[in-house]
Amino acid sequence: MPVDLGRLKRKASSAVSVVSGPIAARLALPEGRFPNARDWVADLRSLRWLDDDRFELAGWAYDRDVDYTGTEPTVRVWAQSDGALPKFVPLEVTIDPSPEANQPFNGATRDVDYSGNCFRAVGSLAELCRYGTRQWNLRVSVAAAGSQVQGQFTKVYGLGPAGYRTSRRCAAGSALPRWSKTGLSILVVPLLPTATAIDTDGERLSIELAHRGAITSAELVSPQGRTRLEVRSGPEGSTLVGTIPAVDASRPWQEPAPGVWGYPVDDPSASLPWVQHRVLIRTAAGEQPVLIGSGGLVEANPALVEPGPDGELRLSAGSTWATVTGAELIGDDEPLLRITGRCRGELAGARVTLANERDSREGSVTQDGDSFTADIAFLKSNWDLPALPPQIGRLTLAAATPEGLAIPVRCAPGVIDKAPDSVWNRWFRLYYAVKAGKVLSPRLEIPLTTEEIGTHNQARIRTQYESGEWPIVDKMYFESFYGRQCGCNPLALREEMVVRHPNVPRVWAVRDLSVAVPEGDEAVVDATTAWWRARAEARWLVVNDWLRARFTPREGQTTLQTWHGTMYKKVGLDRGEQLDAEEREFMLGERKKWDLLLSQNPHSSRVFRESYLSNPPIYEEGYPRNDLLVNGSGEHIRSVLGIRADQKVVLYAPTWRDDRTELVDYLDVSKLAADLGDGYMVLLRAHSRVIRVGSAAKVGAGVIDVSTYPNTTDLLLIADIMITDYSSIMFDYAVTGRPMIFFTPDMDDYRDQLRGVYLDLEEVGPGPVVSTQDEVLATIRGIDEVAHRFAERYVQWQADYTPWDDGGSSARVLDRLLADAPPADPAILN
Repeated sequence: MPVDLGRLKRKASSAVSVVSGPIAARLALPEGRFPNARDWVADLRSLRWLDDDRFELAGWAYDRDVDYTGTEPTVRVWAQSDGALPKFVPLEVTIDPSPEANQPFNGATRDVDYSGNCFRAVGSLAELCRYGTRQWNLRVSVAAAGSQVQGQFTKVYGLGPAGYRTSRRCAAGSALPRWSKTGLSILVVPLLPTATAIDTDGERLSIELAHRGAITSAELVSPQGRTRLEVRSGPEGSTLVGTIPAVDASRPWQEPAPGVWGYPVDDPSASLPWVQHRVLIRTAAGEQPVLIGSGGLVEANPALVEPGPDGELRLSAGSTWATVTGAELIGDDEPLLRITGRCRGELAGARVTLANERDSREGSVTQDGDSFTADIAFLKSNWDLPALPPQIGRLTLAAATPEGLAIPVRCAPGVIDKAPDSVWNRWFRLYYAVKAGKVLSPRLEIPLTTEEIGTHNQARIRTQYESGEWPIVDKMYFESFYGRQCGCNPLALREEMVVRHPNVPRVWAVRDLSVAVPEGDEAVVDATTAWWRARAEARWLVVNDWLRARFTPREGQTTLQTWHGTMYKKVGLDRGEQLDAEEREFMLGERKKWDLLLSQNPHSSRVFRESYLSNPPIYEEGYPRNDLLVNGSGEHIRSVLGIRADQKVVLYAPTWRDDRTELVDYLDVSKLAADLGDGYMVLLRAHSRVIRVGSAAKVGAGVIDVSTYPNTTDLLLIADIMITDYSSIMFDYAVTGRPMIFFTPDMDDYRDQLRGVYLDLEEVGPGPVVSTQDEVLATIRGIDEVAHRFAERYVQWQADYTPWDDGGSSARVLDRLLADAPPADPAILN
């Protein structure tokens, strides 16, 4: 039977110390010394072994009810044993300030400065072992600002060394770190069987063991079976000798824990054969795993040896796999991630990528014997735009053969230990991290400096923003969909501004630097000091969505709210009981920030007045973005997308849903393309609200996912037929006069429960309302007859909702804006 770690834990809880004198008395921290915190946060950011004896904890601890700003907190960390007579062993603490403690996603909810509550604490395994078999619970106390509180670790960062806790062995015993609802603990037990050295030529294997008692047998165990090892006993221990078996790729695979041992991918059939073997021995105490006794054992054999979740020895085997031993961000203007490591098999020609659901960056690989280097550039050109980095978010390292078979790539402990450290680059801030299966998975965030990170720094910058320190200048600020793109009405007005008044400086607020900003304009990233300053000093602000709570109007500024579509679904106060009191208050506060409103038609003007109780002047001049539909040509756009001249374009553009964050996928676009045949190209356009959080559509031949294409109006310009549901795009597309189809399988729920609508499409819509895939296909095949049938409705729809979309909207709106809010220096318009 396997060793019962639960039994050892129970034994540790009831153990009585055999140590007395100075060591036992070194720290007396009874529970009553510090009271427990009321709103306690204690994050374990990392747990690293510095050597075979010393371990290091890093993190932060604070009570959210206490204001630590400007203080120098005293942080203590200690190990406290279970039992009726607990013992206390202090750790050596160093304060290591970091603004990361002030990040909202790390627990900060106020603008209090917790950076001084960050610490590193070093302990000794040998000292814990001197007390015999015990479970040690790690505790933290913080004293500052008249407050003294204590608590356990409440959260663990699972994407780095805190999440991959490994055992260690010293002369006196073995330590097994554990994480549970009661926090972090270290279980100290008598010496367990431990590998101290490994020698192999790739097939033959020799493992030297330190252990107590006789070993009766030993085996390599993997999902493909068991392989016996020869046991050679000696005076200092034993040696296990045998052969690492070849991986049998023909056998069915059963993963006990996906990504932990066996294949690290979802589809084993698409992978190169690879597996991990555990080393188990049998003694009088039963079957036990062999642990790794030293970090040097892994460092000496990085492509072979890997610690398991409990620090047990695991040996990799297969045809080709790789272990990452180093990862470093290099360069500023053209950054790349340099990955180094050791491998078995041939990596030459392998495709190495950093990718997420919607983006991929591919690198080049060089191999020298069993060592490899891969350089992956972050900047890449999409849609014929300048080379830009990926969207912020997590990326995953992967490798594959030229034939597309996945090559396992896992991180050595030294790379895992880099997390959650970060490095700043002018394009982004990169956080090192690993995910399940020890796969490198760095996270990109906006390029905030250490003086900009966290709620405390943001509050300080906001105070500067509101102070009036930055004077208003003749500059135009643009923001489209919260900075997710540079498009819509703001882009059209920008284009008009460039032609007529090129000397006016232009700045775009962007969510991150993956957003392409027009040439000659400045990009300011959300939450940076430059972003705050641009909002403070711009004379004109042109936006198409809410400015949110961080914007405070200033005397001398003019905000033109262009909005982003005529209202089909209910908005504002018209949503009735769907809004709570807080949402209503926020909404009414938002509309007070608009000096001018842009309306596409009389219907929109009426809805604005009633649903937002909005009183600013309304420019009912049509939508500037639709000037392109009247004056533009789609030849270049078709060329960029790779659409042949003889293909008809079908655009599917559903809106988002209030009750889901992922892509609306009621229509199987791949099947639709297959059914329509080669004469059609289907474009899939997900709403901007789901691009970041939703998974990319897995599309087949004849479909292009254009969800990240920067400007929706370009897609309307080239579409021969449009399929939508409840999106305001139905009003813009009417400018083209081309047929549209309303695919609404959830109409009853959306109209009656989820959102509510202003119009009855079945009664007045300019195209058929259908609810099945087959109906969509049949409608497209008979589109000429459908267009004829809905011609009268279409004309009325255009008269009602696009009366001013005549190709001259941009000029009229800009004229009125500059007349109502002229510059301080009229010469700048010349």
